[in-house]
Amino acid sequence: MADSYRARPVTRRMFLDTSLKGAAALALSGLAVFAPRKGFGGEFTQPFLDMPSPQFPAWTPDGKLLVTFVARDGSYGFLQRPGGAKDFESFRSVGSAPGQFNWPQGIAVHNSIAYIADSNNGRMQRFDLGGQRFLDPFGGLGRKSGRFLRPMGICVFADELFIADTRNHRIQVFSLQGEVKRNFGELGDANDQFRLPTSCAVSRQGEVFVVDSKHALVKVFDTEGRFLRKFGGLSSSRREPGLLSAPVGISADGKEDIVYVADTGNGRIQAFDKNGRWLRFVEARGVELKSPRGTALSATGELAVSDPDAGKVWLMTV
Repeated sequence: MADSYRARPVTRRMFLDTSLKGAAALALSGLAVFAPRKGFGGEFTQPFLDMPSPQFPAWTPDGKLLVTFVARDGSYGFLQRPGGAKDFESFRSVGSAPGQFNWPQGIAVHNSIAYIADSNNGRMQRFDLGGQRFLDPFGGLGRKSGRFLRPMGICVFADELFIADTRNHRIQVFSLQGEVKRNFGELGDANDQFRLPTSCAVSRQGEVFVVDSKHALVKVFDTEGRFLRKFGGLSSSRREPGLLSAPVGISADGKEDIVYVADTGNGRIQAFDKNGRWLRFVEARGVELKSPRGTALSATGELAVSDPDAGKVWLMTV
């Protein structure tokens, strides 16, 4: 059977820390950290993690996988395995204080800092992975510059954070310390407008790929927000390569100039070159996608795909 992680049934939102090797690691409210084992299972199927409704994954520089997730009953909390303990210690963390979450979504890592979209609280939380402590969050609910309505995806380029401010239909750009620098996009149907942008990725050339979910498009901008091109389009059939339905996640391979898009409504991952030319469907033996959502590509070519309807994070070598 494929290697898997199975969460213990609880009645609160679970934020678990473990690994496929059975070693304990860090657990946060709204975030789980794993050290996935390399390779395939005994039947040569892809490894995966069983989790309650995983949302977005991210890789740390040292190869650990961070995942935000949400309990299906909508409650909040986390479980942490202390060193040497056999049982999980239970904690509850509900609300808007630092370290508390309300529907955590996108996540990105820069050096030792994890940036997490605390979506319903309309803010970004920061966690120091080295010091294992929360830093001051930034943002807040609202429509003004520097505030958010249901933010989702996050990507990092150089010393800037690009954040999909989904319900404000724009991309906001911040410094790593949380100072707003600029934003681009607004509600509309023009090339430089969005309807529910959900995530972003930046190529090595500094081109920003934004998933414009309602339009079923990937729109490409420079880092200042100037529109360059677009690709995708609404699909009416899963047999149509290159077209999309309610896409959510996106990752860019800086070495091969390939973009991987979570074609959520069609239940598949599609690969494009940087100019938007369709390359292939991303498939692997044993992987049965239902609603692929967030994606994260490691430095060694492992694509983590969160699949909340399946209750899994799939790990595919691309």
